[in-house]
Amino acid sequence: TAQAPPLWADCGMLPRLARGLVHRGCAPFVQTAPRRLAMAAPYRGPVQEHIESKVQEALKPTHMEVVNESHGRVTDESHFHVLVVSEAFNGLKVLERHRLVNNLFVGEDGALKFHSLRITAKTPEVWANSQAVPEAPKCTGKGDGRSPTDPTTL
Repeated sequence: TAQAPPLWADCGMLPRLARGLVHRGCAPFVQTAPRRLAMAAPYRGPVQEHIESKVQEALKPTHMEVVNESHGRVTDESHFHVLVVSEAFNGLKVLERHRLVNNLFVGEDGALKFHSLRITAKTPEVWANSQAVPEAPKCTGKGDGRSPTDPTTL
């Protein structure tokens, strides 16, 4: 007997998910699928664990995803995307939400402790209405002076 195709087969979802995109059609598969289904690395290093811990402690999120988007070696832990849904964002503008998250990871000099932090910060109400997440911008890594993040500096 022939096996039924998966839910995403008719709408071409696997290639979109492999690129980390969110597609509004073909629900409910997309809304329950991991954001980086095919690209997510199994590596969870000390920098990622630090980010998860700080966000959890400070914002008590109802939903959180931290994705290591480092190009090159994933162990560099230089580029991250933080998706956080928290009641702490109620009444704040988008820029204020981003500053709240960003300030968890800056030093006394105001510089980020790793190269790149992409933030998606939503209230629970907004998240309930739309779980869409913007695509990461293209980054070549050329000339940005990045190097592996030293976890002892966090």
